[in-house]
Amino acid sequence: MSAPASQGPRKKVVHQLDTPFSTVPWPSILTEDQDTILELLCDLLSPIGQYRQTQIKRSKGKRSLQKEKGAKKTAHDSEQPPVPPMPEIEASIDVGLNSITRNLQLCSRQDPESMGDEPDRQYSMVFVARGDHASTFNCHFPQMIGAASRKISPERKIRLEFVMKKVAPIEASWLDVSPDAQYLAPKINAIETTVGPKRARVE
Repeated sequence: MSAPASQGPRKKVVHQLDTPFSTVPWPSILTEDQDTILELLCDLLSPIGQYRQTQIKRSKGKRSLQKEKGAKKTAHDSEQPPVPPMPEIEASIDVGLNSITRNLQLCSRQDPESMGDEPDRQYSMVFVARGDHASTFNCHFPQMIGAASRKISPERKIRLEFVMKKVAPIEASWLDVSPDAQYLAPKINAIETTVGPKRARVE
């Protein structure tokens, strides 16, 4: 009795969704311009850093916190001087992936005319440090910035002149509605690929 013929690799069909609206490129910035922008940004944020170093205590653990509370209860010191307020620039800045993403989502949903009374809700610029993070961590920013972009006032343009000269704005052409626009149905690609052999179960 002849041995059964060896079976070839198994194949399956994988469906891939293709659409012209999937990617928006990051702006291209020269290295020397990146360094200059970083220096300007550090100079802008330096008052916040100095305030945190002098006024905000770093956590040293629960035990240290309990000792401090006990010392305050037993001590009969005079009233401490009031803590100075945060620098004014802090009210105009958001830091963190989640807070910036939420605000961009809010701006992209609202009508530009309805946001006329809330200029502080709109971002003039968004700075992203991409070097130490995977692309999946911040790949949504170009699309969201393109959807939430608004024209800024002449006063803001003067303050942000250097960055606007050196960094191109995010453009998402598929957001510019044209009267001649036509509906494009999603294109689904059917790709045939091979499947590896099944692993033997180890009992």
